Amino acid sequence: MRAASGRILSDQWCAIIASLLYLCRQEAIGKASRAWKYSCAQKCLQCLKRLQSAEEPAEPGKTAGERKPLAESCGASVLRATNEFGMGRMKSEILNENPEQVTSTKERLVKCVKEVLPSTTKTCIWLLKITIGVSVLILFMRYFKILPWLSATLGPLFNHFGLPGEAALAYVSGYFVNMYAMLAIAGSMDLTARAITILGVMSLCSHNMITETAVQGKTGANPVRVVITRTLAGFVLAFVLNLILPLSQSDIAMLGGAVGESEAAVAEAPTGVAPAAEAPASEARITVAPATVAPAAEAPATVASITVAPEAPAAAQPLFKELVVEWCYSTLSILVKMTLLIYSLAILQRILSEFGVIRWVSKFLKPLLLLFGLPARCSFLWIVANILGIAYGGAVMMEEVRAGKLSLRDIKLVNQHIGISHSNLEDLALVASIGGIWWVMLLSRWAGSFILVWGYRAEMAIRKKLLTLQTKTTL
Repeated sequence: MRAASGRILSDQWCAIIASLLYLCRQEAIGKASRAWKYSCAQKCLQCLKRLQSAEEPAEPGKTAGERKPLAESCGASVLRATNEFGMGRMKSEILNENPEQVTSTKERLVKCVKEVLPSTTKTCIWLLKITIGVSVLILFMRYFKILPWLSATLGPLFNHFGLPGEAALAYVSGYFVNMYAMLAIAGSMDLTARAITILGVMSLCSHNMITETAVQGKTGANPVRVVITRTLAGFVLAFVLNLILPLSQSDIAMLGGAVGESEAAVAEAPTGVAPAAEAPASEARITVAPATVAPAAEAPATVASITVAPEAPAAAQPLFKELVVEWCYSTLSILVKMTLLIYSLAILQRILSEFGVIRWVSKFLKPLLLLFGLPARCSFLWIVANILGIAYGGAVMMEEVRAGKLSLRDIKLVNQHIGISHSNLEDLALVASIGGIWWVMLLSRWAGSFILVWGYRAEMAIRKKLLTLQTKTTL
């Protein structure tokens, strides 16, 4: 008797406590996850049914039928409380006589995958086409030496950022290709931690420009504005860091080859030795030397060098084959990686949305996003862009826009932020591994994105006010 009575009393208290926990959770947090609601509803229903169908009486002299009103009153009190809080779904779940009708977690997971696959496949195909096209363009730019020409042109500009001229090749490679291309070149150069930090900030702001601009344009951003904003932001941040970060003896020695020679030439000009006269002298040595010093025996050597020159195009053909083989290998690995990440992120986003995790994350990140001028509903996109970047997170961004979960204004604000502050896990760690100061690269780009977002919000407010005034004047 005691065992049966204790079991029934525990069931009764279990039902009451479960319902109270549900109500307290709803009152404190607001919208709980659907999975928790279902489990709580099933637990309450099972407890109430055990109360009704108990075989042994709880007390001597009382039958199971006499205990039934107690169970009904318990269930009625739960339903009355749920009605007071406006929870019709909880009422329907408790009144449901068949708990098996409640969707299981497995079925919900399968449903999420089925819903995501069609739209994600279209987005994945589009991203792969863009990636292949850009990689082919970069292949021809490398073969025809366009990238070295661009770096040689931009070399003098980089002296204003505290970088040697050869650092321009690393920046241009990262601008058109990705961070791996920039790191491969910068890692082979003798750069100081200060120089790597400045170069890293420039490249992190404006790397993989063609592909990432296409992704941002697909979500609703202006591609021309994206290119201009990201490029100028990288230059401005590099210029500011060059003024703020202290110079060491290693930095002065590194910049001595690029800047010191020109400064020495200018300093020597007033001493009486005319620098302009030195150039003709050196030219005279170059042009006269073959006529006065070179013996006649050197003429065949000159001819031999001319006869060997036509063989250069034949030697360039294997080089092109090597480039094609390297391109095929790297492109294939990138495509496989992108496909896996795109599908994984899209399915993960749908599952997190289904079980209410995104709402919880949004509440957790709301203060930080408000500081950056972003709405809290953009939290998942912000997380994806900061961890993986724009190219890999593009499918999630497009899916959010396609589903109408974010407005065009939200997307534009997010694009302003993540344009210069994304991929803060892998790429930032890679630049730090070759000597960059990670916290300077992170905080400087966060400061830049803060200014960009709030500046864009001010621009939209001014446009709205001007539009309102124009409408009033026309009326």
